[in-house]
Amino acid sequence: YQTDTYPNPNRGTIYRIGSNGAFNWATSFYGATAAYLSGVVKTSDNRLWVSGTINSKAFVASFADGVTYQGYYFGSSQTGLISLNAIAESTSNSVVTVGEVSSGVIGVIKFAQAGNVLWAKSIDGASYDASYGLAGTSDGGAIIASLTSSYVSGSYYNGMLTKLDASGNHSWTRVIGTNAYDDNLLGVVQTSDGGYFTVGNSNNKILAVKTDASGNISWARAVGQTTGQWNAYEAVQNSDGGY
Repeated sequence: YQTDTYPNPNRGTIYRIGSNGAFNWATSFYGATAAYLSGVVKTSDNRLWVSGTINSKAFVASFADGVTYQGYYFGSSQTGLISLNAIAESTSNSVVTVGEVSSGVIGVIKFAQAGNVLWAKSIDGASYDASYGLAGTSDGGAIIASLTSSYVSGSYYNGMLTKLDASGNHSWTRVIGTNAYDDNLLGVVQTSDGGYFTVGNSNNKILAVKTDASGNISWARAVGQTTGQWNAYEAVQNSDGGY
């Protein structure tokens, strides 16, 4: 599956490509001012979910059996969110999404299989925070990768991991960075040992960090050359235990 917003900024489109590379179908969502699709996930019940933003309001749609469309439109009056930036599968065929409640305030929503909102929470720091990546966790909660200026001592951004439990309650937050240059976490996955692996960028290099189940750092690596901007946006664990 693939999403796009180009060339029409008022249209977000999802494409289905078959196993042989052949085009199967496409569905577009339109907004009067703008429509952006920013996340897609297929859950274990074969349902396809897509998240995004339409007319400055959070938007989620699902496709039963990966084909039959069932749309859900959640504006700010229902959940408080004005945008959604990522979506991931949680437990019991539910999904979790992350976006913004307002500029600089992170919002997280959990949807049931039927599309109803199970809970909506905000992560509101003292300054600007933003998230573009999250993962569902085995306990039914979520782990959110983000950047923060709320928990730094200088003028730089730091990376931030936030764990929510199955009810959306805050479990812990860990700030990852040096306060010497900008750090950002963009993707995260729960690992087979119950910990987390998160990626992003630090000082123009790819940042990769492994933590334990409580978010304490096990190891961190910076990967990249001395020139250019290096970023990592998605985190996965391989079958051999690596990343």
